[in-house]
Formats: sequence, C-alpha cells, structure tokens
Amino acid sequence: MILYMIDRHGRARIARFVTDEIARRGLSTRSLGAAPGRPRLPTIKRIKAADADVSETMLRAMGGKLGLPADWLIYIGVGDMRKIRNSGADPDLIRVTLDLFSDPNPLPERRWQ
Repeated sequence: MILYMIDRHGRARIARFVTDEIARRGLSTRSLGAAPGRPRLPTIKRIKAADADVSETMLRAMGGKLGLPADWLIYIGVGDMRKIRNSGADPDLIRVTLDLFSDPNPLPERRWQ
C-alpha cells in the first residue's frame, strides 16, 4: 500500500499543495466541500491539516475533485518527482508541484479563526 510510504514531510507537501491549489482556483474549502462528489468538507480539512489517517482513496478523490492527473497527490506525498516530471500534465502544474520539494517549510501557514 502506497500510503505507508508517505511520511510527515509528504503529508505536509500534500497539505501545502491542496491549500495553494484551492486558493489558486479562487475557491474556498467550504465551497469545494459542498460541491457534488467526494471528498466532503471534513475530509478536505483533514487533508489540509496533514492528518496521518488520510487514505489513498481520500487523496485520489481530492485529486479528482481538483481536476488533477490520476494519483497526483500520492506522487507529491511519496516524493516521486520523476513521475511528476513525466506525467504530461500542464507545465505550470508540474513547475508549481516541483517547487514544493525545494520549500524548506512545506506546511501551510495556520490561520487562527
């Protein structure tokens, strides 16, 4: 199972990417969670919080909801830069994703509500 290969740094990269991608699209977590399909709002919040209990299925569903290539979030989590580079995805998406690997602090900044 791939999920066991995702360490805390991988979960942090996923959380940062999902947070940034939702913002880049001009959406809110709440509006994305209310849209038809899976995942729902609580799952999206768990992914953004880098929760260790997020499953492969949840990551695939989140990637699908964001319109990402198959297993994109899993590639980010396991650090498979080769698959990201060779994916044939939009060059801007590849660049932004690969930039996550050079970020010394992959965790998104927390906003206190």
